[in-house]
Amino acid sequence: MVHGVARKSGRGVPKCIIQDEVTNKNLQAQVRGTTKAAVLEGDTECPNIVAFSVYDTKPVNFLSTACTSLQWKEKTKKVYDKEAGIKILMKFLRPQITDEYNYGMNNVDQADQLRGTYRFDRWMRKRKWWWSIWMWGVQVLLVNAYVLYKSAHLLIWKTPKKDIMSQYHFRKSIVLDWFGFGKENDADAVAEKHSDETSRRRKIESISQFSLTSDETNSTKRATRVTEQTLDPYEGALRIRLQENLEHYPIVSKVKRPCCSLCSLVATNKNHRVYHHVYSCDKCNVDLCIPCFRPFHTISSVKKLLSYVSTNQCEE
Repeated sequence: MVHGVARKSGRGVPKCIIQDEVTNKNLQAQVRGTTKAAVLEGDTECPNIVAFSVYDTKPVNFLSTACTSLQWKEKTKKVYDKEAGIKILMKFLRPQITDEYNYGMNNVDQADQLRGTYRFDRWMRKRKWWWSIWMWGVQVLLVNAYVLYKSAHLLIWKTPKKDIMSQYHFRKSIVLDWFGFGKENDADAVAEKHSDETSRRRKIESISQFSLTSDETNSTKRATRVTEQTLDPYEGALRIRLQENLEHYPIVSKVKRPCCSLCSLVATNKNHRVYHHVYSCDKCNVDLCIPCFRPFHTISSVKKLLSYVSTNQCEE
C-alpha cells in the first residue's frame, strides 16, 4: 500500500487527469482547487490504483494504492492578522490524499534530508552500477546510526541537548576513527564541538573586555585552576586552549609575580615554582612560561602534555 507524487510525463499517469498549467496569474485563482481522478480496475497485478490531480499553484499528480476516499478535509493553521496584530486560526481545505501523503512521508523526507546534507557521492562518477547502491546503503546506515545515537542520549541517558553532537560532528568522528585517529588526537573536533554553543558567549565577552576600564580590568574574574580535570579536551573548563580558530597571544599577567601553572602541576617538589619569563594567555587567562605556551595550546592529550612538560621542565 503506497502512494506518492508523480510527474505528468511519468509512467502510469493517465492523460484524462492531466491538467494544463495556467501561466496567466489572473486566471490561476479561478482554476485553483480543480480536481480530477481516475481508478484502474480489473488489473490483478495492480488492483485499484487511484490517479488523482489537484491544481494548487500548479497541477500536482498523485498515484496511490492506499487511498480509500477522495474528499476535502478541513484544516486549520495559525496566520498573522495585520489589523489585530496577533496570530489567529485560519480554516482551509486540503485533499485527504494530500494530507495522508504529508503525514506519512515525514520520516522518509527527514531521512532523505539527513542523508543528502553531507552526502559524499554528490559529484562522484560511478563507473560500476553497484557503486550507487553501496554508497546509498552506507549513507543510510550513517543516518540510522545518528538517529539511534540521538535517541539513546535523549530518551535513555537524559543527556542535555547542548552536549549531544550534531550530525556534522557525529560523521566527522566516524571518519576520523576510520582513518585511525583516536579520541585524544582529535583536537579539531574538540574545538568545533563546543564552538557553536559558546560562540555567542565568547563574542559578548570579547566585546565587554574591550569596554572595561583600567580599574575594571583589575577586578576581572579569577583564572581557572590548571588541573588534569580542567585540561580535559572534551569536558574540561580549559578546553578552549585547543581552539585553533582563536589566536592565543601571551600578554603581561595581572598577577604581580606570576608563576607557570603547568610547571607547578607536574613539579615533584611542591615548592618548585617557575617565575622566569611567565606570561598570561589572553584567551585562556592562564599563566604560562614561554616553553610551556605552545604545548599547552597544541597537545590535546593530558597525559602526553604532562609527560612533555615533566621531561622538558623549566628551571626556576
